[in-house]
Amino acid sequence: MKKSSILLVVGMGLLCACCSMEKHETYAGKVELKPLKGERYLPEEEFTYPQSLLFADDCLVVEDSRDERGMLAIVNLDGADSTTRACRMGIGPGEFMNIREVRYSPTDSTLSIYDGAMGRVRLYHFDKGNRSLLPENMISEISTYDFKPVPRDILSLSGGFASDVVSGGKMFVRYDADGKMQECFGDYPGDRSGMADSLAFAMGHQVMMAANPLGDRMVVAGRMSDWLAFYHMTPDGMKLEKEYFSFETVPEVSTTVNGNTELVSCEDKPDTRTCFTSLAATDSHVYCFYHGSTAQERADRTAAQVSIMKFTWTGDFVEAYTVGDWVVSIAVSPDEKYMIAIVVEDNDELSLMRYEL
Repeated sequence: MKKSSILLVVGMGLLCACCSMEKHETYAGKVELKPLKGERYLPEEEFTYPQSLLFADDCLVVEDSRDERGMLAIVNLDGADSTTRACRMGIGPGEFMNIREVRYSPTDSTLSIYDGAMGRVRLYHFDKGNRSLLPENMISEISTYDFKPVPRDILSLSGGFASDVVSGGKMFVRYDADGKMQECFGDYPGDRSGMADSLAFAMGHQVMMAANPLGDRMVVAGRMSDWLAFYHMTPDGMKLEKEYFSFETVPEVSTTVNGNTELVSCEDKPDTRTCFTSLAATDSHVYCFYHGSTAQERADRTAAQVSIMKFTWTGDFVEAYTVGDWVVSIAVSPDEKYMIAIVVEDNDELSLMRYEL
């Protein structure tokens, strides 16, 4: 498997790729970044601190975890123009403490919600007749503390889950639906020094994960590297279809031990470059939002133009866009006609914007 290297020169609108990581030979010349102009979306809705969003069965689901009315805002897109709230904060039935992943499966009309603080995944019926996410609509609940190894973040896949657990010299673990480990997969293409200290290595090489609606394909994207890897779940395990990589910037990672507890934290260095910050999945494509800025550039608000790169699920580049807003998270409509983004306004308030694609 050859590695390709994406170098995004935003100001000139170039996307270059290398045929091997070692040679850094570029090909395919110039790709113009298509500018997208947005307009305020749902200005009448009051969001407290929206952080992520996704499309699910004619709805837009917005994670707004600091809102006392409910941590998820469910916006009906079928013409009713109504919004309901679900998943209040707490430890009781139907309550959540820290929503880390929400994923919709159109094949069986279900919504899975991962609560990282409570270590559990709840699966709900989610269709036109069942959008309340009440306990009576819950299909199942599984504790991730029973997974071996215990995951940090998880991604729901067809018949199970994947997690960014560094184990056995690999970057990821795939589990079945009961949390039993099926395989370790994913070779990190950069510097593997210190990989034996798996937790510290994982913190210093964080990734984002996304799956296609069918759950048989996934992509991982580096938060502090430009690594993109596209995997296909086959009967023989996870198969790497294509990957891109040209650089990494590792933050300052600190490890302290208190009795039997190991605490790992990381902090950006001045030259730590934040790369991919959001992924949006549709049936045919994945949209990868790329900031490419350092901590100092973000503090000074001098960061370069951001980009949204569109790929097929086999890893082929399609086109790239750019927006003039400071984007936190994106979601693309199932028909790929428009994109909704959470953006930071000049007054540091968060709002939703809509962009035609």
